[in-house]
Formats: sequence, C-alpha cells, structure tokens
Amino acid sequence: MKRSAAALRLPYTPHAGQKQVHDLLTRTRFVTAVCGRRWGKTRCALEEVRRRMLARPGLVVRWTSPVYGQAKARFREMRRLLRQLGPDWIADVNKTDLRIVLRNESEVQFWSTHEPDNLRGEGVDFIVVDEAGYTQAPVWTETLRPIISTA
Repeated sequence: MKRSAAALRLPYTPHAGQKQVHDLLTRTRFVTAVCGRRWGKTRCALEEVRRRMLARPGLVVRWTSPVYGQAKARFREMRRLLRQLGPDWIADVNKTDLRIVLRNESEVQFWSTHEPDNLRGEGVDFIVVDEAGYTQAPVWTETLRPIISTA
C-alpha cells in the first residue's frame, strides 16, 4: 500500500539549531547557516530538500558543491535518504547526471560550482549552496541567483 507524503515518518530528529534553520526556511527566501564543523548543516539541508520534494510535486531542486567529488557524495547521501521512503517513491536515478526523480516528478540534481558556466540553464525552485564559503561570489550573483529569480 502506497503511503502519502504527509503520512511518512522519516528517521530524522533535528536538534534545536537545525529546527531553527527549518523554521527560517518556511518564512525567509534565503538562509545562510554559519555553524561549526560537525554541526549537521549538510544533514539539515538534505532533510529540507527531501521534505520539500515530498510536499510539492514537480519541484526542481539543485544542490551545489564546490567540487564534483562533494556533489557526488551528497548525491549518494540523498539517494540513501530517499530509499528510506520505499521503492514506490523513486522514479529514476541517473548516476551520470547525479539526478534523482521521484514519482511525484520532483527532482534533485547535484552540481559542482567549479565550472559555473555549466550551471546556466533552466530555472529551479530551490537551491542549496553547500560549502558556500568555498564558492566564488560571482557564482552566486551571476549564475545561481538568476536561475531562482522567478521561483
């Protein structure tokens, strides 16, 4: 029997700081989390993406990391988290494009910001800039910000 997104119980219990980030994201367009190492920023962002993908069919999400290896690692983590939903939820996994599509047509793709021109293209609904301190400022102002300007 297929479960609805609202009925899913996901194995994630955010700590107080993570709860604050999730809360801010319900009210604020942009959030910058400046936290120490091992605080759980990546897990918090992965869970935010997962929650949004389940809640809104057709959502287009892009996750950016400074280098390809980090993007690939986040792709593997997200794939693992989405598998927890069960086989009925994932429609497609493309390991070459680092893209995961759910049955509700929401998708997440993982990009490296190393070559910013490769990021240009279609608009998206939500972006995570992982390790933003290692991403050049023009990547945000000239590439990423414009692709979410209509979202």
